[in-house]
Amino acid sequence: MAKSKKKGHVAIPFLVAFLLGILGIGGIAMYLFNQISAKNDTRQMVSSVNKPTEEDNMTLMFVLDEPKDACPVTFLAVRVLPLEKKMILISLPSNMLAMVDDRQDTLTNFYRTSGIQGVITAVQNEAGIYPDRYMILNSESFQKICNIFAGVNYQVPLGTQGFTDSSEPQYLGPAQIEKLITNPFYEAGESERSAVVSDVISEMINQTDYDRIVSSMDSNFRTLINMMTTDVSSIDYSNEKSALKFMYTYGSRICTFRLATGNTSEDNIFILSNDFQESISDYFSNRTEHEPAKRENYIPPEIPTTEEPTTEQNLPTNQDGQPVEPATDENGEIIPWEEENADENQDNQENPEENQDNQENPEENQDNQENPEENQALPDEPVPDYPEEAPTTEAPSETIPPQNLSPDVPVNQ
Repeated sequence: MAKSKKKGHVAIPFLVAFLLGILGIGGIAMYLFNQISAKNDTRQMVSSVNKPTEEDNMTLMFVLDEPKDACPVTFLAVRVLPLEKKMILISLPSNMLAMVDDRQDTLTNFYRTSGIQGVITAVQNEAGIYPDRYMILNSESFQKICNIFAGVNYQVPLGTQGFTDSSEPQYLGPAQIEKLITNPFYEAGESERSAVVSDVISEMINQTDYDRIVSSMDSNFRTLINMMTTDVSSIDYSNEKSALKFMYTYGSRICTFRLATGNTSEDNIFILSNDFQESISDYFSNRTEHEPAKRENYIPPEIPTTEEPTTEQNLPTNQDGQPVEPATDENGEIIPWEEENADENQDNQENPEENQDNQENPEENQDNQENPEENQALPDEPVPDYPEEAPTTEAPSETIPPQNLSPDVPVNQ
C-alpha cells in the first residue's frame, strides 16, 4: 500500500507541470501571432492610405541644353504613373518638325526663339504629349542626377566615337553618360541619338537602388531644385512625394521607353509618323477629367487675331479724360458706344429749340467784343504758343511761372 501511494505522489506533480508547460507555450505563441497580425494590419493600413491615385499621374519635359560645347539639345518626355509603378520615356529628335501658330520649324529652333514655352506648345501640337512641368538642365545638374542614380552598366553601340568598342556592357559614369547622349555623330543621325537617350536613361533608372533613392529623396530634391530652371515648386514635390515613394518602394524595373517613329527628309528634318500619337495613347493620353491640368504657371503663346483690340484710345472718356466702362445688354454683350448714345443724339435733333439758346441771347456772346483791348497782346510782347489747358473752376493754390519750352520763344516773367 505504501508503494502505490508513493507512485501517485509522483504522477500528479508531473501532470500539473505538463499542463502548465502547454499553457505557457500556447500563451507565448498566441502573443507572437497577435503581434505579427497587428504589424501586418498596420502595414496594410499604411499602404492603403499612401496608395496613389490616377490624379498623381504626371508628364515631365526635360531639356538638356549645353550650348557652350555645341552639343545638340536633348528633349526627353517622361510619363510618371505611380499607381501602376511605371515610368515611360520618349526622347524626341531635336530636328523634329512641328507647327505653332502657322509656323513650321524644328524643336531646336522653337527652343532658341520661343524658349521652353514654344517647345511645350510644339510637343503638344505635333506629338500629342501634354507636359505638366518642365526642367531645363545644364551639364552640372544632369551629371548630378546621374550621380544620384549611380551611373549605369550599358552596352554602347559599336562605332560610337569616344567609346571602346565592346559587345559587353560597360560602366558609364555621369560624364560618360552625358557624352554618349549628346554625341552628334551617330550614323543614323538624330533618330538614333534619341533612341540611345531613352535606352540609357531607362537602364540607369532600372539598375539603381530604389531604397537609397527613397531614403535620400528630400535632400536630393533640395539640391537639384537650385541647380536647374524649372516650374516645379516645393508644394508640387510635397504633393507628389508620397506617390513617388510608393512607386519606388513597391516597383521593380519601373522604367520603359517608346521610340519616336518617323522619317528623316533629305534636308535632315525628322517628320513623325501619322500613327505616332495613337501608338503612345495608352500612356501619353490626352488629359481627362480625373487628371486636371497642373501647369498653373504656364502662359501659352499669344494667338494672333484679326479683330481690332480694345484700347483706351478708341473708348469714350469722361470729363476727367478717363475711359468709360462700356455698357452691356441683357445677354452680357457690350453695346457699341455709338448705339448707346444714339437716343441722346436723337433727343438733340428732336429738340432743336434747346440748341438755339445761345442764338436767342446774342448779348451774352458779345461781352468780350465790348472790350477788345483787353484781349489783344502788346505788339512788343509776343505771346508764346503753349498748349491749351482744360478749363477749371478752382483757383490754383500756387502761381507757377510758365516754362521756356523752346529757346526761340520768349517767356514773360
